[in-house]
Amino acid sequence: MNDFVLSTCAQLKEKGNKHFAVGEFEEAIKCYTDALNVAENDEEKLIFYKNRAACYLKLVSRQALLVLC
Repeated sequence: MNDFVLSTCAQLKEKGNKHFAVGEFEEAIKCYTDALNVAENDEEKLIFYKNRAACYLKLVSRQALLVLC
């Protein structure tokens, strides 16, 4: 992976992590998806898939809560 790709992936991951931390899960998903589109190796992609899955879990939990209440 070249330095540009590594830098871009790191920036997108950090941005996604910040969105996740404040509950902006849709925005975090966009960042992790963009990182997936740039990442070149499976180890990096695995991290972004896991992070994105965590966002979807949070969204589903929030939606389930709204339905139950």
